[in-house]
Amino acid sequence: MAGCTSLASGADTAQELVPDDPHWGCLTKPIAPPPLLDPVPPNLVYALPIFDFRILPPAVIPQLTVRACQIQDYPCSKAVGLVLSPVDTPAQVYGTAFQTPVYPIVMPYAVDAYIRITAPDYLPLEYYLGGPLLGARSNLVMNNLTVVPGLQVTPITAIDADNLASGVQTTRNPDAAIIAMRTLDCTDQPAEGVTLSLSVKAVPFTFLTGLPTLSALPTTERALAGFANIEVPKGSFINVTVEGTAPNGIAYGKINLTVRGGQVTQGDIRPDVSQFGF
Repeated sequence: MAGCTSLASGADTAQELVPDDPHWGCLTKPIAPPPLLDPVPPNLVYALPIFDFRILPPAVIPQLTVRACQIQDYPCSKAVGLVLSPVDTPAQVYGTAFQTPVYPIVMPYAVDAYIRITAPDYLPLEYYLGGPLLGARSNLVMNNLTVVPGLQVTPITAIDADNLASGVQTTRNPDAAIIAMRTLDCTDQPAEGVTLSLSVKAVPFTFLTGLPTLSALPTTERALAGFANIEVPKGSFINVTVEGTAPNGIAYGKINLTVRGGQVTQGDIRPDVSQFGF
Protein backbone atom coordinates (compact mmCIF):
# COMPACT_ATOMS: atom_id res chain seq x y z
CA MET A 1 0.00 0.00 0.00
CA ALA A 2 1.11 3.57 -0.57
CA GLY A 3 0.09 6.53 1.53
CA CYS A 4 0.30 10.19 0.41
CA THR A 5 1.72 12.97 2.57
CA SER A 6 0.93 16.62 1.79
CA LEU A 7 4.04 18.81 1.27
CA ALA A 8 2.91 22.24 0.06
CA SER A 9 -0.56 23.74 -0.43
CA GLY A 10 -1.87 20.33 -1.39
CA ALA A 11 -0.03 20.41 -4.71
CA ASP A 12 2.94 18.14 -4.02
CA THR A 13 2.83 14.65 -2.53
CA ALA A 14 5.38 12.02 -1.65
CA GLN A 15 4.62 8.32 -1.59
CA GLU A 16 5.39 6.58 1.66
CA LEU A 17 5.43 2.79 1.42
CA VAL A 18 3.58 0.97 4.18
CA PRO A 19 4.94 -2.55 4.66
CA ASP A 20 2.53 -5.48 4.73
CA ASP A 21 1.55 -6.79 8.12
CA PRO A 22 3.53 -10.06 8.30
CA HIS A 23 0.81 -11.62 10.43
CA TRP A 24 -2.14 -10.91 8.13
CA GLY A 25 -0.82 -9.43 4.88
CA CYS A 26 -1.23 -12.75 3.06
CA LEU A 27 -5.03 -12.52 3.37
CA THR A 28 -5.14 -9.77 0.75
CA LYS A 29 -3.05 -11.73 -1.76
CA PRO A 30 -3.63 -14.92 -3.73
CA ILE A 31 -2.51 -17.98 -1.80
CA ALA A 32 0.68 -19.42 -3.28
CA PRO A 33 0.34 -22.94 -4.68
CA PRO A 34 1.63 -25.71 -2.43
CA PRO A 35 5.32 -26.66 -2.82
CA LEU A 36 4.75 -29.99 -4.57
CA LEU A 37 7.50 -32.51 -4.04
CA ASP A 38 9.49 -33.49 -7.10
CA PRO A 39 9.66 -36.36 -7.74
CA VAL A 40 6.30 -37.17 -6.18
CA PRO A 41 6.88 -39.78 -3.44
CA PRO A 42 4.46 -42.64 -2.81
CA ASN A 43 4.39 -41.87 0.92
CA LEU A 44 5.11 -39.19 3.51
CA VAL A 45 5.68 -39.31 7.26
CA TYR A 46 3.28 -37.11 9.21
CA ALA A 47 4.87 -36.40 12.62
CA LEU A 48 2.12 -35.68 15.16
CA PRO A 49 2.85 -34.64 18.78
CA ILE A 50 0.13 -35.98 21.13
CA PHE A 51 0.06 -35.34 24.87
CA ASP A 52 -2.17 -34.18 27.72
CA PHE A 53 -1.78 -30.40 28.13
CA ARG A 54 -2.15 -30.70 31.93
CA ILE A 55 0.82 -33.02 32.35
CA LEU A 56 4.29 -31.49 32.17
CA PRO A 57 6.78 -32.59 31.14
CA PRO A 58 4.75 -34.13 28.30
CA ALA A 59 4.41 -37.91 28.46
CA VAL A 60 2.87 -40.70 26.43
CA ILE A 61 -0.80 -41.15 27.37
CA PRO A 62 -1.28 -44.75 28.62
CA GLN A 63 -3.05 -47.12 26.20
CA LEU A 64 -3.37 -44.42 23.57
CA THR A 65 -4.46 -45.61 20.11
CA VAL A 66 -3.91 -43.56 16.96
CA ARG A 67 -5.50 -44.30 13.58
CA ALA A 68 -5.36 -42.38 10.29
CA CYS A 69 -8.64 -42.37 8.35
CA GLN A 70 -9.58 -41.12 4.88
CA ILE A 71 -11.72 -37.99 4.97
CA GLN A 72 -14.87 -39.63 3.57
CA ASP A 73 -14.48 -42.82 5.63
CA TYR A 74 -16.71 -41.64 8.49
CA PRO A 75 -16.56 -44.91 10.50
CA CYS A 76 -12.79 -45.17 9.83
CA SER A 77 -13.30 -48.69 8.57
CA LYS A 78 -9.94 -48.82 6.80
CA ALA A 79 -6.76 -47.19 8.05
CA VAL A 80 -4.79 -45.14 5.52
CA GLY A 81 -1.62 -44.80 7.56
CA LEU A 82 0.88 -46.91 9.44
CA VAL A 83 1.29 -45.48 12.94
CA LEU A 84 4.76 -46.04 14.41
CA SER A 85 5.84 -45.97 18.06
CA PRO A 86 6.17 -42.47 19.54
CA VAL A 87 9.56 -40.78 19.43
CA ASP A 88 10.73 -38.22 22.02
CA THR A 89 11.34 -35.00 20.13
CA PRO A 90 12.41 -31.55 21.43
CA ALA A 91 9.68 -28.92 21.16
CA GLN A 92 8.46 -25.72 22.76
CA VAL A 93 5.38 -26.15 24.97
CA TYR A 94 3.93 -22.92 26.37
CA GLY A 95 7.32 -21.29 25.79
CA THR A 96 9.39 -23.96 27.55
CA ALA A 97 11.58 -26.60 25.88
CA PHE A 98 10.52 -30.20 26.53
CA GLN A 99 10.93 -33.64 25.06
CA THR A 100 7.47 -34.43 23.64
CA PRO A 101 6.05 -37.74 22.35
CA VAL A 102 5.66 -37.53 18.56
CA TYR A 103 3.83 -40.24 16.59
CA PRO A 104 5.21 -40.83 13.06
CA ILE A 105 2.39 -41.83 10.69
CA VAL A 106 3.37 -43.13 7.24
CA MET A 107 0.61 -42.02 4.85
CA PRO A 108 0.15 -41.95 1.06
CA TYR A 109 1.15 -38.75 -0.69
CA ALA A 110 -1.80 -36.38 -1.29
CA VAL A 111 -4.15 -38.28 1.04
CA ASP A 112 -6.85 -36.16 2.67
CA ALA A 113 -7.18 -37.59 6.16
CA TYR A 114 -8.16 -37.15 9.77
CA ILE A 115 -6.61 -38.76 12.82
CA ARG A 116 -8.72 -40.68 15.34
CA ILE A 117 -7.28 -40.80 18.89
CA THR A 118 -8.67 -42.78 21.82
CA ALA A 119 -7.49 -43.67 25.33
CA PRO A 120 -9.17 -44.86 28.55
CA ASP A 121 -10.82 -42.01 30.52
CA TYR A 122 -10.31 -39.57 27.62
CA LEU A 123 -13.00 -38.27 25.29
CA PRO A 124 -12.58 -39.73 21.78
CA LEU A 125 -10.83 -37.17 19.59
CA GLU A 126 -10.62 -36.63 15.85
CA TYR A 127 -8.08 -34.20 14.41
CA TYR A 128 -8.58 -32.89 10.86
CA LEU A 129 -5.45 -32.14 8.86
CA GLY A 130 -7.43 -29.63 6.79
CA GLY A 131 -6.42 -30.78 3.31
CA PRO A 132 -4.35 -33.21 1.25
CA LEU A 133 -0.72 -33.88 2.15
CA LEU A 134 0.86 -32.21 -0.87
CA GLY A 135 4.05 -30.60 0.34
CA ALA A 136 6.45 -30.16 3.20
CA ARG A 137 7.78 -27.12 5.03
CA SER A 138 10.91 -28.76 6.36
CA ASN A 139 13.89 -30.73 5.15
CA LEU A 140 13.35 -33.50 7.68
CA VAL A 141 13.68 -37.07 6.44
CA MET A 142 12.87 -40.37 8.16
CA ASN A 143 13.75 -43.68 6.55
CA ASN A 144 14.20 -41.83 3.22
CA LEU A 145 10.68 -40.38 3.47
CA THR A 146 9.90 -36.66 3.69
CA VAL A 147 8.62 -35.69 7.14
CA VAL A 148 5.68 -33.30 7.50
CA PRO A 149 5.81 -31.91 11.08
CA GLY A 150 2.36 -31.45 12.62
CA LEU A 151 1.20 -29.25 15.47
CA GLN A 152 0.44 -30.80 18.85
CA VAL A 153 -2.90 -32.44 19.57
CA THR A 154 -4.11 -32.48 23.17
CA PRO A 155 -6.75 -35.06 24.22
CA ILE A 156 -8.88 -34.16 27.23
CA THR A 157 -10.42 -36.39 29.88
CA ALA A 158 -14.16 -36.44 30.44
CA ILE A 159 -13.58 -35.23 34.01
CA ASP A 160 -11.54 -32.24 32.82
CA ALA A 161 -14.19 -31.38 30.25
CA ASP A 162 -16.84 -31.41 32.97
CA ASN A 163 -14.67 -29.29 35.27
CA LEU A 164 -14.02 -26.71 32.54
CA ALA A 165 -17.76 -26.45 31.91
CA SER A 166 -18.46 -26.09 35.62
CA GLY A 167 -15.86 -23.34 35.83
CA VAL A 168 -18.01 -21.15 33.58
CA GLN A 169 -21.31 -22.07 35.25
CA THR A 170 -22.58 -24.45 32.59
CA THR A 171 -23.06 -28.20 32.23
CA ARG A 172 -21.48 -30.31 29.52
CA ASN A 173 -23.94 -32.47 27.62
CA PRO A 174 -22.13 -35.84 27.43
CA ASP A 175 -24.08 -36.77 24.28
CA ALA A 176 -23.16 -33.55 22.45
CA ALA A 177 -20.05 -32.72 20.43
CA ILE A 178 -17.19 -30.33 21.20
CA ILE A 179 -15.07 -28.45 18.67
CA ALA A 180 -11.66 -27.11 19.77
CA MET A 181 -9.82 -24.97 17.23
CA ARG A 182 -6.35 -23.44 17.09
CA THR A 183 -6.01 -20.14 15.20
CA LEU A 184 -2.88 -19.44 13.15
CA ASP A 185 -1.72 -16.38 11.23
CA CYS A 186 0.16 -15.94 7.94
CA THR A 187 3.44 -16.91 9.61
CA ASP A 188 1.97 -20.16 11.00
CA GLN A 189 2.17 -18.78 14.53
CA PRO A 190 -0.62 -18.77 17.17
CA ALA A 191 -2.93 -15.91 16.26
CA GLU A 192 -4.45 -13.39 18.65
CA GLY A 193 -7.58 -11.45 17.86
CA VAL A 194 -9.36 -14.12 15.78
CA THR A 195 -13.10 -14.70 16.26
CA LEU A 196 -14.70 -18.00 15.21
CA SER A 197 -18.14 -18.68 13.78
CA LEU A 198 -19.94 -22.02 13.43
CA SER A 199 -22.59 -23.06 10.91
CA VAL A 200 -24.83 -24.65 13.57
CA LYS A 201 -26.09 -23.68 17.02
CA ALA A 202 -23.61 -24.24 19.87
CA VAL A 203 -22.08 -22.66 22.96
CA PRO A 204 -18.93 -20.71 21.97
CA PHE A 205 -15.91 -20.49 24.24
CA THR A 206 -12.55 -18.76 24.20
CA PHE A 207 -9.56 -19.41 26.46
CA LEU A 208 -8.53 -16.34 28.43
CA THR A 209 -5.53 -16.56 30.78
CA GLY A 210 -5.72 -20.34 30.43
CA LEU A 211 -9.38 -20.62 31.42
CA PRO A 212 -12.46 -20.81 29.20
CA THR A 213 -14.91 -17.95 28.83
CA LEU A 214 -18.33 -18.70 27.35
CA SER A 215 -18.44 -16.22 24.48
CA ALA A 216 -17.08 -15.79 20.98
CA LEU A 217 -14.42 -13.34 22.15
CA PRO A 218 -11.31 -12.90 20.00
CA THR A 219 -8.53 -15.31 20.83
CA THR A 220 -5.60 -14.39 23.06
CA GLU A 221 -1.97 -15.44 22.60
CA ARG A 222 -3.05 -19.00 23.46
CA ALA A 223 -4.97 -18.99 20.13
CA LEU A 224 -7.59 -21.47 21.38
CA ALA A 225 -11.35 -21.26 20.95
CA GLY A 226 -14.24 -23.51 20.07
CA PHE A 227 -17.82 -24.62 20.56
CA ALA A 228 -19.49 -26.95 23.05
CA ASN A 229 -22.82 -28.73 23.41
CA ILE A 230 -23.30 -29.20 19.65
CA GLU A 231 -26.40 -31.36 19.24
CA VAL A 232 -25.84 -34.52 17.19
CA PRO A 233 -28.37 -37.31 16.55
CA LYS A 234 -27.54 -40.25 18.80
CA GLY A 235 -25.17 -42.70 17.14
CA SER A 236 -24.72 -40.43 14.13
CA PHE A 237 -22.72 -37.39 12.98
CA ILE A 238 -23.22 -34.02 11.33
CA ASN A 239 -21.07 -31.94 9.00
CA VAL A 240 -20.33 -28.37 10.10
CA THR A 241 -18.22 -25.42 8.96
CA VAL A 242 -15.95 -23.30 11.13
CA GLU A 243 -14.59 -19.97 9.90
CA GLY A 244 -12.27 -17.43 11.44
CA THR A 245 -12.33 -13.65 11.20
CA ALA A 246 -8.91 -12.02 11.49
CA PRO A 247 -8.30 -8.81 13.50
CA ASN A 248 -8.48 -6.83 10.24
CA GLY A 249 -12.03 -8.09 9.64
CA ILE A 250 -11.16 -10.48 6.81
CA ALA A 251 -12.76 -13.94 6.95
CA TYR A 252 -10.24 -16.74 6.51
CA GLY A 253 -9.47 -20.37 7.26
CA LYS A 254 -12.90 -21.89 6.57
CA ILE A 255 -12.76 -25.59 7.38
CA ASN A 256 -15.35 -28.37 7.07
CA LEU A 257 -15.53 -30.87 9.94
CA THR A 258 -17.52 -33.98 10.77
CA VAL A 259 -18.51 -33.99 14.45
CA ARG A 260 -19.89 -36.83 16.56
CA GLY A 261 -21.71 -36.86 19.86
CA GLY A 262 -19.64 -37.48 22.98
CA GLN A 263 -16.31 -36.64 21.42
CA VAL A 264 -13.96 -33.76 20.60
CA THR A 265 -13.09 -32.61 17.09
CA GLN A 266 -9.92 -30.55 16.68
CA GLY A 267 -8.53 -28.59 13.76
CA ASP A 268 -6.70 -25.44 12.73
CA ILE A 269 -7.93 -22.15 11.30
CA ARG A 270 -5.11 -21.07 9.00
CA PRO A 271 -4.82 -18.96 5.83
CA ASP A 272 -3.82 -21.86 3.59
CA VAL A 273 -6.31 -24.39 4.87
CA SER A 274 -7.35 -26.83 2.10
CA GLN A 275 -3.99 -26.23 0.35
CA PHE A 276 -1.88 -28.26 2.77
CA GLY A 277 -2.64 -31.04 5.19
CA PHE A 278 -0.55 -29.67 8.02
